[in-house]
This record gives sequence, C-alpha cells and structure tokens, in this order.
Amino acid sequence: MIPFAALTPIGAEALGGVEELKQVPGLECVLARSSELQRTYAATIVSFLGAVHWGTALAQPPVGGSPARFVSLRYLWGVSPSLLAWGSLALPEVWCYSGMIGSLLSCYAVDRAAVKRNLLPNWYLPIRTSATTVATLSLGCSLYLAWSKMSQRAKAARGRTGSDS
Repeated sequence: MIPFAALTPIGAEALGGVEELKQVPGLECVLARSSELQRTYAATIVSFLGAVHWGTALAQPPVGGSPARFVSLRYLWGVSPSLLAWGSLALPEVWCYSGMIGSLLSCYAVDRAAVKRNLLPNWYLPIRTSATTVATLSLGCSLYLAWSKMSQRAKAARGRTGSDS
C-alpha cells in the first residue's frame, strides 16, 4: 500500500517541495522517477496476483468439471496478468496507467469468482478489496495528473502552431 501512495507523482511532487528531503542521498532521483517507479511496481503486483492462481492450481486438486480443462484455465489465468502488465509498460504513460488499472480490476474480478468457487480462501477477498481500492485510486490519481500534463502540452503546442501562422 505505502509504495503505491508514496510513489504517486502527486505525492512525489509534495515530497519534492520539502527542502530537507532534497538532502537525502538518492531521494531526488527517486522522486524524479516516481511515475516510472509506480508503473513498474504496479506491473510487479499484477504479476504476483496471477502467480497466486498458478500456485493454488499446483497445490489443489481440480474441483468439478473437466479436470484437464479446469486446471489449464487456471494456469492460463496465472500467466495472463503478467502479460497484461508487461504489455501495459510498453504503452505511453497515460495508457500504461489505464492498462494497470484495468489489469488490477480484472484480477480482482477473477479473485472474487475464485473465492466463490472455494479456489481461494475466504480471508483473501477482504485483503484484495482493500489493496485493490488503494492501488486503483493511487493509479487513478497518477492517471489524472499524467492526462492533465499531456493535455497542457498539447494545448501549448497548438498555441505555438497557431501563433506561427
């Protein structure tokens, strides 16, 4: 939770304004790269969420339905979040944030279904609900900030182009 909140670009800008913190070795570099660090951390978390399904598929015998098909779907989902996150990292900043939010919400939906089918323990869902809420809000704030900056740059570029005519 803390890394999502602390590494949001909004939080980094607030921390960057505190003069004493600029004296901490390496912190200025971390604050300058907060957006990149938050997105890569999000990708790591999304990958972990898929790994939970891979691990439980390995540990539990298939329940109901066709065992081979059912286990195959769990293994397929187990690697899907990491592929979604990896692909999102290749996108421009605004779209990367959108992809990470979508990936987190997709993982949450699959986790809810897995808990209902007793594939994951009941205690897991409240933790996931809290973590997903905080992470999604944090990424949403960063998405808003990135979108605002992108819009301002586009508006400034249109202004320069219009004055050149």
